[in-house]
Order: sequence, then structure tokens, then C-alpha cells
Amino acid sequence: MRKTGNLMTIRDSRLEIEDIKPGLAFPSRISNLKSRIGHLFLILPLFLPLLSIPSAWSQDVQVTASVGSDTVGIQDQFQFAITVSGKDNADAGNPRLPSIPGFRIVSGPNISTQFQWINGRSSSSKSYIYILLPEKEGQFTIDPVEVPVGGKIYKTQPLQVRVTSAPRGSVPQAPRSLSPFDDFEDEVLPRRRSVGDAVLVKAELDRTSAYPGQQVTLAYEICTQIGINGIQLQENPPLSGFWVEDIEVEKNPKGTRKVINGKEYVVYTIKKQALFATTTGRLKIPSSTFAVSAGVGGDLLGIFSRRETLYRKTDELILEVKPLPVAGRPADFRNAVGSFHLAAGIDKNQVSTGEAVSLRVKLEGTGNLKMIPDIAVPPFPDFTVYSSKRVDGVRVQAGGQIGGDKTWEYVIVPKAPGRQTIPPLSFSFFNPESEKYEVARTSSLNIEVLKGADSAASISVLPVDEKQSLVRRATDINFIKTASGKFEKTGKPFYQHFWIFLIAGIPLAFNAALFLYQKQRSRHAEDIGFLRNRKAKRRALERLKIAERKSKSSARSFYDEAAAALSGYLIDKFGLAEIELTGDSLERALSAKSIPHKIVEETRACLQECDFGRFVSASASTDGTNKLNERIRKNIDALEKAGKTGGTALAVFLSFMFLFSPWTLHADIGEGSPEKLFERGNLEYQAGNYASAEQIYIRILHSGYSSSSLYYNLGNACFKQKRLGDAVYNWEKALQKLPADREIRENLELANSMIVDRIETASNPLPLKLLTWFPRLLSITQEAWLVALLFIIANLLFSLYLLSKNPRNSYRALLGCFGAGFLFFAFASSLSWKIYDQDFRKKGIVVEQKADVRSGPGIENISVFTIHEGLKVRVHESHNGWYQISLPNGWSGWLQQASLRLL
Repeated sequence: MRKTGNLMTIRDSRLEIEDIKPGLAFPSRISNLKSRIGHLFLILPLFLPLLSIPSAWSQDVQVTASVGSDTVGIQDQFQFAITVSGKDNADAGNPRLPSIPGFRIVSGPNISTQFQWINGRSSSSKSYIYILLPEKEGQFTIDPVEVPVGGKIYKTQPLQVRVTSAPRGSVPQAPRSLSPFDDFEDEVLPRRRSVGDAVLVKAELDRTSAYPGQQVTLAYEICTQIGINGIQLQENPPLSGFWVEDIEVEKNPKGTRKVINGKEYVVYTIKKQALFATTTGRLKIPSSTFAVSAGVGGDLLGIFSRRETLYRKTDELILEVKPLPVAGRPADFRNAVGSFHLAAGIDKNQVSTGEAVSLRVKLEGTGNLKMIPDIAVPPFPDFTVYSSKRVDGVRVQAGGQIGGDKTWEYVIVPKAPGRQTIPPLSFSFFNPESEKYEVARTSSLNIEVLKGADSAASISVLPVDEKQSLVRRATDINFIKTASGKFEKTGKPFYQHFWIFLIAGIPLAFNAALFLYQKQRSRHAEDIGFLRNRKAKRRALERLKIAERKSKSSARSFYDEAAAALSGYLIDKFGLAEIELTGDSLERALSAKSIPHKIVEETRACLQECDFGRFVSASASTDGTNKLNERIRKNIDALEKAGKTGGTALAVFLSFMFLFSPWTLHADIGEGSPEKLFERGNLEYQAGNYASAEQIYIRILHSGYSSSSLYYNLGNACFKQKRLGDAVYNWEKALQKLPADREIRENLELANSMIVDRIETASNPLPLKLLTWFPRLLSITQEAWLVALLFIIANLLFSLYLLSKNPRNSYRALLGCFGAGFLFFAFASSLSWKIYDQDFRKKGIVVEQKADVRSGPGIENISVFTIHEGLKVRVHESHNGWYQISLPNGWSGWLQQASLRLL
């Protein structure tokens, strides 16, 4: 800012404005100012579109989370939405939800997309909506959720939600008879009212304490003030520590009025179960979640009401299971609890020796009949007792009590004539009503036994009409495998590693070297210089022995023979001429052969000493000649070693191959080793702790080890938890590693019989069945080792063919080589198809109980058909969290990735 006279000027980089004080006039400057401002307003509209471009370009991806309300009631459900906005929202993948303490996800994600065009500007967003149900009261934090968008990970902000005991809204009561199967024509509902606690689901036990084996009835009830269109059990956790029997309820139940928390409801019983505790202590009955389709909204006449799915959960219940008393417990007590009656009878009162009699024992009453083992018959000295067959008649009786009867039929054959007596049978049980042990007894049975015509023969032979057919009472999966088998490191299959090709190249390289060696050997057989080279050392050592003997009689003769031995070795070994054995010529000739300078100097010194002894000193001591003889020997050895190369490199290469070969790598066998964890998982499984066993088996997989037995046992643990899809997936993984295992195939056959979907496909002809059946006997790993073995055998036989000097043996080796080669190509072709089928024709198992297959990769596409858990499908490609699948009958569509596990 500067001041000039009466002018005050403010300078800016873009515009200069002169403020004129009152009383002064500067017309020219005012005119100039107006002109500049006018020009500015003229060009300003030209820049306005450019100013809007950066804002359009700066629409970065934004990921936010929101809830319908930050305060919800314990019985209220609410929406948890994750919204992706920005130009790349179409590339967003499914959110990675963290653990949400205090809430249970009962539905979702439901995907919705929005597109807006306002004043020439477009915007779009994509939302993933989940339905959450509170589990307990309190203040909770929903942690940030990760969402992959365009290869990057975005996080939402954390949210706070408070759960209170009161619902968000109340519903006016409608005091009239309601039924979950009526249309509610006369329902009076205010428009757009909040359902709040208008619908409740409760679980109730008919008693709070019981004994092991005593029946406890669990009833699920729906309490409603509005119209119900349908009810579905959304989540029903397993009841650990109980034997469970379902009790049928009425298909069209009649409601009863009940006041709950000061409000009147119409209550319907929708599910009943009879529970029999198998252990003592405080047993938990976890909460279950129901999806209730209710009609809400509408006018005063109930017209134009809309359907809404409400999710309601029951409270967790505790049952105190008291141990059975020790005092007064009979010795033959076998954990029977209830009220029982025992009866026995025979089909004949008079028989001959050797004739079969049917003894029928019947136990009836109410209690844990299915948990009662077979009744043991005491030994009858005068009868031969054969095995029994059992008939169960367990059912739900009046009042919802589990009862009925069990009948055992024994075949007894009298051995001695006379009046025989079958003593009374007894059965001990605990009566929970009287809280005492009681004994049920039969009366004694008398049989008149006559002497048979051939009693000795008839005793040992049971009549054909009395023989019993084998009856399979039930079907269940096979027991877990107690042996872990060989654990393998997970990762790339061994046939994809470089060392398998390196090992395969060794026989080829050996045969190629052997073939070249044979050719060179044939060529050297005609080469006199080569023969002299090979025999050079042996001849030199023989002449040194002669020189040693001559040294005792004549020193000159020793030096002559020693010089001839060394010079002859140089001529034969290195192909030198005699003229090159003196002076600098010898040094140049040996240096050209890559002989070290130190060895060359020693060679020259030995030759000079020989010459000195021959021409100068004709007499020498024995000790001197011996020392020279030893020097020449060592010099020849040094020359021999210097002339050979490659041995050390070969030894180093073979040592490297051995040290880093796959069979020298061993797994750590410690306390946390896969073998120890496998044993712990088996113990948990045998104790009935299937979830704990599953976690231990999964821990082994996460540590990087796997085996057929591990996947098999993991599938069993999933099956016991009623997760058919996960069980089929793990059994299929076990079958990949051990295709010939009978128990795995039997479990899969049982699982396939339980799959809801039945897909009709054309059966293959018999030749094709044989071609597909034979390769199933071996896994990919086993067949790969077989192919490698056949490859080695074929090359070994070819090596024998090359080395054999006997024409007959050579022909046999060649014939065996062709046979092994044929098998190699056959199994290699089968292996190639297996690898292609596994690595390039992807398959998956449906793990969701019920999954909709849609016409395109998105929830907005229509559902073309529905599939169920356990079904095996073909997977073609993936896109935005969806898989394109096809069925054996040719049907295809898109399935969410969360519903499928890839094999």
C-alpha cells in the first residue's frame, strides 16, 4: 500500500483499485477503473466452466458407514449401511466386516446402486446394507470396515450405537384373535407405525433343573400384536451337551392371549424340542434367530399394508443339570432315566433239545429310551444263546413326552432235556419324579425240554428258518482317522518346482554322456597315442621299480632307468618329443598343457639330477637313489592330477543336489508340530467337542501343513456341526490327496444323498467309465511320482542297452526300455489331464444353506434358479465378488463368492 498526495492505492497481483477521498475528482482514472471492471465481467463467464472442471475431476472415492439410528432397543433390528461413492464405485468389492461385538448379522449384504444427474453433473454410489440385531444392552462401537475399491483398501469411520431395554417405538394393541396364517382383514393399524416390540420371540423351558437323561421340553413362542405372514428359523446354534428330539407342533396353531410386560399379546407355539442332558453342570441353550414376515403400515382398514421382514432372537437360557445320586445306585445301572416296565416271553413252552426258542424281552415307558444300550442277558447254563435283533418304537407320546418301547429278540437252544427255567431279568433305572433308583423285573419262564433224536448234532446247528437277516439300523459317516498320515507342506505342488525338471534331466544327461563316451571309446580304441596316454603312469612306475632294483648293483644303471621312466612318462602322457625334454622347451610344452609352474620346475630338477648322476657322478649312495626315486614318484602323481579336471566340480554339484533335495527337508516334530496338534484334535472330536476339534485342524492348515487324514477329519467335524457344504468341501480335498480311500468315498456318498438338489445327467458308456475310473486310483502326487519312476526306469534300461556287450541282453534291455516308455507316455497323458482339470477347470462347493443364482454379477439381476449347500459346481470366472458357475445339466449363472468355496 502506498500513499500519493490525497490518493490511497491498494495493489493486488490481479487488480488495482484506487480509493478516492471525498472532495477530489480524477475523471480519467475513474474511467480507466470502470473500463477494467467491465472487461473483467465480460471475460468472467468464459472461465466459469473451467472452474467447474476440477470439482468434477476431484470426485475421489469415498467410503462411509451409517446406521439407521444410534439408539436402538434390545428387540429392534436396524440397518448398517456401507456406501461407496465416486467414479470407481463399480469396482468396489464386498466389505470385509470385522467382528461386531454386541450385535448379530441376520441378513445381508443387500446391494443397491444410485445414480443422479443434477444440473448437468452426474454422481453415483453403491451401498451394502446389512440387518443387525442387538444381543445385549450397552454402548458399543462398530469398528472401521475395509472395502477394496480399484485395488486399494478404504476404511469407514467407527460408529457408536447404544442398545437400551426399551424399543424405539410402541404399537397400539389390537385386542382380537390373531393367527400367523390369517390374512388379518380386520386388523386396525395406524399408517406407518413403528413395529417396535409388537413382535417378540421367546424360548422357554418347562423346568430350570434336571438330571442327566431326564426330559426337558424347550418351546419357542411368537408373541404378536400385528399380522404375521410367515416365520422362518434364521439361525439355530447346536445344543452341545444334549440329545435332542423334535416334537411336532400344530400346523395351524391357535393363539392364546398373554400379558407380557404390561402389554397384551397373542402367543403361538412355533417349535418344540425334547432335550436330554448328557452331562452335568450349567448347560447353556444359546439364543436362536427367527425371520418374521409381518404386515405393517396401511390405512385404518388394513388396506395397502406392506410386508416387512423382522428379525427377532430369543434369550439365552441356562439349565442346571444335577448329577445322579451315588447312594443306592445299583451295580447294573446303565444311565437309564425315566419310568419303565420290563416284560419277557417265549414263543414255545415245550420243545426238544436242539430246537430253537424265541425269547422276547420288551422295555416300555417314558424317558431316554434311545440312549439305553442293549439289555444284557445273564448266562443260561442249560441253553445256547444266540445274538439278538432289536426293534425300536420310540415316539412322542401324549403330553409331548418321549417314550415308547424297545424289544430284543434272542434265539435260545436248550441243550439238556427236563424242566428248564429262564430266570427273571432285571433292569435298573433312575426315576426323576421320585428321585430314587428303581428296578423293573420280569417273571421266570418255564420250558419243558424233551430229548431230541440227535441232540448232539442239533445243538450245533441252528434251523434255517430261525436264522436272522442282517439289519442296518442307521447310516452315519465313518469314524475319524487316528493316523495323521504324511503331512505335506502346502503351497505349489512339487511337480511345479524347478528341481523336478532338474532331476528329470539327470538321466537324459547321463545317457547322452554315456552315448558320447561310447563313441569316443570306439574312436580311442584305434588311437595308439590315446592308449599310450592311459598306460603312461603304469609304465613309468614299472620302470622306477626296475631302477630301484638296479640301484643296488650299479648307480649309473639306476640313473639311466630313472631318467627313462620320467622322460618316457612325459612323452606318453603329454605327447612330447624327446627334443622338448630339455631346458626351456620342456617348460613351454608343459605350460601349454596347463601344468602349474611349481610342478614344471620339479620335473626339470628331477631330470637334471638324473643327468648329473649319469654323466658326472657314477657312484652314489643308496640313500640318495631312494630319495630321488621317491621324488620322481611324487612328481608323476602331481603331473597326473594336474592333467585331470572336473572331478571336484562334479563332487560339489552332487553334494549341492543332496543337501537341497526335497527329501532332506524335515518338518519340526515338537510340541506344536502337526502330529501333536492332530492328536489333540482327535481327542476333542472323540469327546464330542466338534467345534474345538475343527479349530485345531484348521490351525494345522494355517501353519502350512496338510494331509488326506487332516481334511477327512475336518470334514467329519463340520458334518457333526450340521454344515454339509463345509463337510463336502473338506472330503473332496481329502479325496484329491487319496482318491482310492474307501471311507472318504462312503462319506461323500452319504453327503450326496443329503443334498437337496438332484441334477439329471446322461450316464457315460462303459469304456469311458473304465477310462475315468482307473486314474482315480492315484492322486496327482502319486501319479507324478509314478511318471518320474517310469522315466528313470526307461532311461536306466537304455543305459544298460548302451553298456551291454552281450547282444541278447542288449535286446532285452531295449525291449524293456520301450515297455517302460509306453507306460510313461500313458501315465504322463493321464497326469497332464488331471493337472489341467484341477488347475484350469476350477470347481467349487456351495457352503450356503440356500443360494440364489442370478443372471448377472449383481444383486440387482434376477434370480434364475436356487441351489443348496453341498452341491458341486464348475467355476468359470469371477467379477466384483461373484462367480460365474455352471451345473452338469448345462444351467449357468452368477453366484456370490461368499456362498462358494473353491477346491
